[in-house]
Amino acid sequence: MQKNRWLVMLALCGGLAAQQRNGNEEAVQKVQAVTLKDWSPDSSLIVTEHHPPKARNAAIDVHSHMYAKTPAEVAAWVRTMDEVGVQTTVVLTGATGAEFDRLAELFLKAHRGRFQLYCGLDTADINAPDYPQRAVAELVRCYRKGRAASASCRTKVRVIRAAACSREGSACIRTTPASSHSGKSAPN
Repeated sequence: MQKNRWLVMLALCGGLAAQQRNGNEEAVQKVQAVTLKDWSPDSSLIVTEHHPPKARNAAIDVHSHMYAKTPAEVAAWVRTMDEVGVQTTVVLTGATGAEFDRLAELFLKAHRGRFQLYCGLDTADINAPDYPQRAVAELVRCYRKGRAASASCRTKVRVIRAAACSREGSACIRTTPASSHSGKSAPN
């Protein structure tokens, strides 16, 4: 008798689980019937729409990547910036060496003050004992290259001075503000 009760309970639970599963499958099928291109929900906001064609104040786009590859594409980018009210764009290139030099020429020479380029870290031979010094030297070189290419920038940027350190055989790079308490200035 006790065994029969358990079998009945188990059958009921199994039936409920099957019903719930079927209910979920049905809901999923209904949701998939509406494609994203056809989905147009009504807004719950009750406000007047406002589509400003241009920012009221000049903006700085602080996160962009390499999209333009030719002078014409960079010029088109600048025209778009002008249309929407972006004064300066920060481009995170990830580049080092000759590639960074090429990008500095492409972006900074013809469009002074409109772009700031960030280089990457040269990770070649990262386990070598001189890696921290080489990495810092490349960062300083890229900084100087960018500064020379955009000598008449209207935007002042707080410069970061990079210093290499070594702790118990492991390399690290530490950055400190140019106007740190040590009184040392950033590289020129």
